[in-house]
Amino acid sequence: MKLKGIVVGVIFAAVLMFLPQNIFADLSVSKMDIYVELNDDGSADVTQYWSTYANEGDEFSIRYSNNGFLEFSDLYVTDKSGSYFPVTEWNHDDGFTQKAYKCGIVNDEEGCDICFGISEYGVNDYTISFKIANLVGSYYDADGFLFRFVNSEMSDMYPTTVTCHISTGHARTFDKSVCDVRQYGFEGTYAIEDGVIVVKTTNDLFYDSNFTVIVKFNKSLFSSSKLYSHGKDVFIDYYDFIEADKDYLDAYFNDYFEKDTSGLWVVAITIIIMVLAVFGGISLFNLYRNHKIKVFYENAPVQEKKASKGNINAVYVLAKQIGLCEEGVLLGARLLSLINSGVVKATLSDLHSDKLRLELFPDKIGENDLDRKLFELLRVAADGDNLLQPRELKRYGAEHFEDIEHYLADCEDDAMAYLKEKGFVKKNVYIGLESLTERGKKELREICGLQKFIKNYENCAKKEGEKCDWKSLLPYAVLFSLTAEFEAGIQEEYSEEYYENEVEPIMEYAKYAYAYYGQVVESMEGNTTVVPGSGVILE
Repeated sequence: MKLKGIVVGVIFAAVLMFLPQNIFADLSVSKMDIYVELNDDGSADVTQYWSTYANEGDEFSIRYSNNGFLEFSDLYVTDKSGSYFPVTEWNHDDGFTQKAYKCGIVNDEEGCDICFGISEYGVNDYTISFKIANLVGSYYDADGFLFRFVNSEMSDMYPTTVTCHISTGHARTFDKSVCDVRQYGFEGTYAIEDGVIVVKTTNDLFYDSNFTVIVKFNKSLFSSSKLYSHGKDVFIDYYDFIEADKDYLDAYFNDYFEKDTSGLWVVAITIIIMVLAVFGGISLFNLYRNHKIKVFYENAPVQEKKASKGNINAVYVLAKQIGLCEEGVLLGARLLSLINSGVVKATLSDLHSDKLRLELFPDKIGENDLDRKLFELLRVAADGDNLLQPRELKRYGAEHFEDIEHYLADCEDDAMAYLKEKGFVKKNVYIGLESLTERGKKELREICGLQKFIKNYENCAKKEGEKCDWKSLLPYAVLFSLTAEFEAGIQEEYSEEYYENEVEPIMEYAKYAYAYYGQVVESMEGNTTVVPGSGVILE
């Protein structure tokens, strides 16, 4: 899995390097708050607050249609550094230095661009204010405006959320009796809150979305003589724009979304093909790797010899990489090793609600550092009475999961130190057969042979014709998740009385050892139990 993650990461990084830069937003507006104060003459004082990000480019701009009668003026821009200098002639072709801390309006026959320089890359907040003359007009049946506050294309950046507050001075407030509101081009809501019209998006604006607001006022609200006159035009007709052809409304704002997305599709398809190729390659690599492992395993002779001179940590690390061990079973295997050494005794009791328990003998612990660490974990879990019930270990694991994780990590570090010292691995990290020296492969063959011996213990014991030291093999049976197979062989080999008195208590704990790590994970991950299975991918 580690190798797969490394390969995927490298390929993904390479894909990112060759993608066109405009696939990812280099200029973006994550939030736009707009405040519009309508004056008695129909003009509007607009203030916008932008939250932005930029990693290249030299300006932000937003396009507005003049609709043949609107006029934009009095542009002011500020950021955390202070006010921007307004220039009378803004040149889009100027560079970063010329545009820094400056702002300007570019007018043409169809509308205007509100522009300001990017003075500093990264995250920034801007305040943009300007005046719009003739926004509210006088129509035959009502006063009102139809205005697109955010067009479908804003340079190469897109706002994600927009909120627009529309109010009026002269101590007037809005309510449903004097105005009516409609929205177009986006998914959102509108309401009148404390005399202020509030329109906002509920889904992010992107690509061909726009933010268009239509408001109709009663004739008595503004001084009609001061408003721009639309003659006998009926304002209700503008409401019908929403129900009419979309292109007609877009034409009203000179706002056509014609971005060519074919390149995006080509890139997307290319990425998909590359990802499929990567995972296809990984799958082929895994098939090849598993085939090599299977052949290696099948060619290993069956043998009772305990590999790595009894270093069960090293056996676990070597065997885990070819699927002979499940993650975490080392905890149970090392516990069985303590039982074998007499430091811990497994007993069955009818006098307690927990029939199965462990007695701890502190005076018998040896000098092995990892044995002492595990014994200390068990002693703390037993709450100081040196009698450990399964429920106590489960509770301790839930409350001190990191202590168990650290202990298992120490065991794996010990294993790697041993493997390097013995010259079994070529590198500092063992990730499979390719990392083993010839001595390491010989050691792994012995581990495979031992696993086969335990897996077929009943037949192997009969063939050998003599009883094996089952206690010394039991930690490996736990390590390989083969206690059931091993127990069946022991029952065939020994008398029923011997089995009940000598074998059964330890075998019960050997089987229960599988659940330790699973119970800990279950407690930490919301009842997602991790219980080791057969552990062998070479069935």
